[in-house]
Amino acid sequence: MMDYKDMLSNIINRNKLHGNERLFLEVDVQSDKFPLVSVKNPSDQSIKYAYTYSHIDYLGLATSPISVPSSKDPHLAIGSSGSRYIGGTRPVHTQLERKLANLTAKESALLFPSGFQANYTTACVFGRKIPNLVYLIDSDCHSSIKEGVIASGKRHTFFEHNDLCSLKNKLVENRVNPILVIAESLYSMDGTIAPLEEIIRLSKSFNALSMVDESHSIAVMGQQGRGLCQSLPKDLKPDLITFSLSKSLGCQGGALAGDKLFVDLVRTFGSGFIFTSALDPQIVSRCSQALSDTNCLDQRRAELAGNVNTLRHHLKRNKVQTLSQDSHIISVPVSGANQCKEICATMLEKHDYLLIPIIYPSVKLGKELIRLTVTPLHSEKEIIKFSNVFSKLVLRIKNETN
Repeated sequence: MMDYKDMLSNIINRNKLHGNERLFLEVDVQSDKFPLVSVKNPSDQSIKYAYTYSHIDYLGLATSPISVPSSKDPHLAIGSSGSRYIGGTRPVHTQLERKLANLTAKESALLFPSGFQANYTTACVFGRKIPNLVYLIDSDCHSSIKEGVIASGKRHTFFEHNDLCSLKNKLVENRVNPILVIAESLYSMDGTIAPLEEIIRLSKSFNALSMVDESHSIAVMGQQGRGLCQSLPKDLKPDLITFSLSKSLGCQGGALAGDKLFVDLVRTFGSGFIFTSALDPQIVSRCSQALSDTNCLDQRRAELAGNVNTLRHHLKRNKVQTLSQDSHIISVPVSGANQCKEICATMLEKHDYLLIPIIYPSVKLGKELIRLTVTPLHSEKEIIKFSNVFSKLVLRIKNETN
């Protein structure tokens, strides 16, 4: 007879043995203090204040009073009280969907409770409804995409990360089938940008559909924050664009944008849309109003770019290697989960900086890293101080390991 608890305990213990146990720190964020946050020590429950360089609130909107709707508005009750079909669709939902369609220059858009659900549901529906569909997926795509593809039950294969030759070979191998090519515009782990124009051109030459996840680029990159797909030629736009509302926009939720037919397909058959509660109207209203404050967003994008350049400059001067120079995501490779965790623990305990180790399964074994994110709210003086402390620690531990 199988002992389920014993079996599962062994799995968890093996993960701990390899240094891949995750510590979920309790972090309190106050809008008037950010990027200074309070962190609870899980051992003795003491509170420590630290500057965070791990939040992916890229524009600092999650902690900002910008455009926060009044909780006294009778149209913005807390909770949606149902799915979008069963009484949960409010005017604020459809208003935001129109704004998101306009933001991405698409006919239609559809809101989801999370970016994960947007990716998962969209990927899954197309596989279930298009006979013999084959998915071609960039190997570094987010887990939400991969899980949705698996759930569809259709055949899938991966092309090498940002490798056009690998993609072309996969297209040739599967040319007799309908194909959906999936990539991200900006990859959150290494900060690399996809060659979107070439990917979509190749896809169209094989009559393949294309889907691009813009979660880490929307509202930050592209003209007026419209994402990286915005600058593509009109005839080389992806068929489907998905993105998160919880990163640059500092809210919650996710969305799909595309031709009305494609969006209606997901609206009609997507379990991750149909059988879940609609987003809280207050959250939706905040996101909608934040999008409307274009002057504030333009200023914050400029301030973010300045702070990213400052951090990159000082890391380079201190001889700290980063994976990509292309975006606001700054990733420092630290091979080995234990070394990665040691750096983050030391930065918190001795220097009052909050960093989160990026370890398996977020990245492949041996590809561990520390992802640094600044916001417009970090000061230049603080960034320089952090860079010097961090650089010394990283170089010391790497030298000790080697």
